[in-house]
Amino acid sequence: MTMKYINTLLMAVSLLFSGVAFSSCGEDEPSSTTPGVYVPAGGSTDIEISPWGSVVANALVFNSTGDWAADIYAANSSFEILEGQSGNDVDWLEVVPFKGGAGEVTAALYATPNNGSESRYAVVVINSPVNSISFRVTQLGRSGSGGGDTPAPNPGGE
Repeated sequence: MTMKYINTLLMAVSLLFSGVAFSSCGEDEPSSTTPGVYVPAGGSTDIEISPWGSVVANALVFNSTGDWAADIYAANSSFEILEGQSGNDVDWLEVVPFKGGAGEVTAALYATPNNGSESRYAVVVINSPVNSISFRVTQLGRSGSGGGDTPAPNPGGE
């Protein structure tokens, strides 16, 4: 055996082991072969909506590697889902679109006005076959004059 052959053989073995070492490194984002949902770096799962009702166009921002669907649950102020909820029992909040496929997703929230003085809470769960993400939604209550569910008194008597 010549020295050139031994050096070539050692180089080939060295490259083989370094290739195996690099291929075993973890990934920051889920594999595209496993359907799942995840919030991109810097994304938020906390959403606040004004009491007057509104459309929050970029409310839910997440990535999906496969099919997904949204469920909305009524919650308390600690974002614990209220007992007996089936996943779309919240009549004041809507997610559009409420299901979809792979890609970068930006879903809107539509909220009706909150005429009460107390804030109301919901948890929007984005489900995939593998995992889920929970977004915590707070719609503020009205405070000060004009709040509440009853109309203001009519001083003119009409």
